[in-house]
Amino acid sequence: YMGITALMSSLAAQLKHIVPERNRSLTGDAAAPRYDSFLFSSRDASDIHVRALHHLGSTGLAALELLDPRFTQFHKSLLSTASIGFDRALAIPDVLASLDESLALMLRLLSPFFLQAPCHKAHVLC
Repeated sequence: YMGITALMSSLAAQLKHIVPERNRSLTGDAAAPRYDSFLFSSRDASDIHVRALHHLGSTGLAALELLDPRFTQFHKSLLSTASIGFDRALAIPDVLASLDESLALMLRLLSPFFLQAPCHKAHVLC
């Protein structure tokens, strides 16, 4: 019985940390930080559906694969259909570490192609 209480307390503490962050980002609360991205202003980005961003990233990645086949590996790690609903705030540390590793590798591979349009489309993944 005591173990369940400790588990519930731990879960409550985790939710207390996650829920306010998630609610601010979902509701567009003024207190939530807003950032411009490489492609979109924060206002424009808030109007773009995640599936549209996924499609944009996919088309950019497909074009980059024609230039360098090493980009193929990112379909599984960054562009799977599961990535559409992915929320970093809810991910466990091991998953975040793997994701960060994939993103770092992708950014290194993108650097020689930075001035090309497909790179800009694939950049939405980062």
